[in-house]
Amino acid sequence: MLNSFFKLVGHEPVQCQNIQEYIEWYMAAEIEGRRVAFTDIEKMRCIVSTVFLGTAIIDFNDNSYLHFETMIIGGDLDGYTRRAKTWDEAVANHEEAINELFKI
Repeated sequence: MLNSFFKLVGHEPVQCQNIQEYIEWYMAAEIEGRRVAFTDIEKMRCIVSTVFLGTAIIDFNDNSYLHFETMIIGGDLDGYTRRAKTWDEAVANHEEAINELFKI
């Protein structure tokens, strides 16, 4: 089975050697070590959360890994989800999600 566990080193996903390495990193990193961005939009009763996943999700368009996920939780766009390959793409997705909320 292919090892699909990753940790962040700075803003770069790095494949872990084994599950134990991943678990140790995950526990030490806590949420702040895995969070890219978090925005609470009280007037719309929702949050926008962008995190490093730590486990590989395959982008079947080019067989690359999607390491980051942005979600809107609550409000009119509850369930909105975008995934990204890089930290910078994840930041852009977070900003895009906020912009989508204000288009409503």
